[in-house]
Amino acid sequence: MDITAVIKKDNIIFNLEGKNKTDAITQLAQCLLKNRVITDLNGFVADVLKREEEFSTGIGFGLAIPHAKSVYVTKTAVAVGKLNTAIGYNTADNEKVKLLFLIAVPEKGGNEHLNILSQLSRKFMDESFRHRLDLARNSEEIIRCLMDN
Repeated sequence: MDITAVIKKDNIIFNLEGKNKTDAITQLAQCLLKNRVITDLNGFVADVLKREEEFSTGIGFGLAIPHAKSVYVTKTAVAVGKLNTAIGYNTADNEKVKLLFLIAVPEKGGNEHLNILSQLSRKFMDESFRHRLDLARNSEEIIRCLMDN
């Protein structure tokens, strides 16, 4: 699966006002609810936060990849949020997070989330890719960045 197949412009939020991890995840999940990717906001957010309790998805470099397989997900999708102000996230490098990629996969979605996590993780290792993401100012630039790398 190509990562750009599950990241749509309608699920990319700039100027995210999240004050903390839960707030940022909830705002991204609201976008998924609005676009009919999830059926229950509170249920899906609870599933994501339960996953976060197991091991933080803050990977460093100002990035986090929260995710969940959930009965509340109708189709696989990724919501992207670029925060106005970086938030604490319990990352491997102790840096605050400025960009979140929230992965939503149906409970019976097999290993789709692992495929998406793998693709994103490989891209995030490239410093020039991270720099282009940081400079992106709209949804089209985020999508272009993901396609180019």
